[in-house]
Amino acid sequence: MLLNVVWERIGDIFDIISLPEGYRVRYFGALIRVRRWANFFKHPKAFAWMVHHPEYTFERSEHGKAFLAEPDWLQVDDGFLKEYYTSEKSKGLTKEFEGQANKVIVVLPDLEALTTDICDCLDKFIEIIAQNQVYQEILNEKATFVNYYSEVEVAQESPPNTA
Repeated sequence: MLLNVVWERIGDIFDIISLPEGYRVRYFGALIRVRRWANFFKHPKAFAWMVHHPEYTFERSEHGKAFLAEPDWLQVDDGFLKEYYTSEKSKGLTKEFEGQANKVIVVLPDLEALTTDICDCLDKFIEIIAQNQVYQEILNEKATFVNYYSEVEVAQESPPNTA
């Protein structure tokens, strides 16, 4: 959930510098993916009241292979989330869960691969800002973060006025 908040702040910065949506999707897919999973857990919709005791597994894990091989098990995975948990795209979600109350497997992302992808996203974010003087100027004009904390540090470092 914390990564979702990080992505929201990065998105705010991208809005300020007007970074194109296509660029965001191309280079920040892992954070977009995390946001979908966060939305699923924060707002489970029909999953919460129609599914009882789902199985959970990770992508590419041995545990999930038997469930994933069974065609009558409904898989809640990235594709499912993309279809039903992106913005308000929940039309038809209830029908997906009908008759599946005890035959649902949630396939969570491979954490090792996802962590690597998130690190790549954060590196790209730093690169975008650090290597683009125009973006730095735009952010300096619009943001108060640097000035605020610079003033706080100066105030804390100054000796008290004893005169």
